Amino acid sequence: MSTDPLPLERLAPRRVLVDEAVAAVRNLLMDQTIRPGQSLIIGRLATALGVSHTPVREALASLESEGLVVKRPQRGYFATELLTNEEVRELFELRLLLEPWAAAEVAAASRHIDVSGLRAELDQFATSLRSGPEPPYRLLCDHDIRFHGLLMRLCGNRQVAQAFARTHCHLHLLRIQSRASKADVTRQEHEAIVSAIESRDLDAAADAMRTHLNESCRRAISLRCQT
Repeated sequence: MSTDPLPLERLAPRRVLVDEAVAAVRNLLMDQTIRPGQSLIIGRLATALGVSHTPVREALASLESEGLVVKRPQRGYFATELLTNEEVRELFELRLLLEPWAAAEVAAASRHIDVSGLRAELDQFATSLRSGPEPPYRLLCDHDIRFHGLLMRLCGNRQVAQAFARTHCHLHLLRIQSRASKADVTRQEHEAIVSAIESRDLDAAADAMRTHLNESCRRAISLRCQT
């Protein structure tokens, strides 16, 4: 058996290429340049992105695991449909079970763990909204994933954090909101959560998260009804 080290210098460029393809196709799906239900032709995507078929094929497999695309036998990949109102409600019912509890747990542990990353994420988001070249809905998507993901990791329960991560809820919900997303409103709601955590107020942290999720659900269903 060979004991030669893996040629990481040769593997890295391909990995970067796949990651870039994932990000590019995800953006096209998120802003609905690729419409829900639309067929995804690997050759056309490869030409549009200026890459070979292989990174596009791997990117679509990755996006399938996120629930943004679906592979149909003998037909290839398609963009998934937007969540229905019932699916939106069910997703928020799950989040309302997990996230207020997690916010309270982080507030309770804040004297023993470093929660400064939440404030740093908020500050970075606010700065990006003022000066970033990206559209607000894309900035919101990236921020929402980082913010809620970090909070769930800080709660100290890996099973809860993993269950939350597997929903990929932000990708599905922000796909609905897309260009109509309320970035400033979300930032204010996140601010209330972080302030409560920094104050070590367990009830306020849970309440702020609960308010944020209820308002997010209302916004998502309202926008879903307009499509």
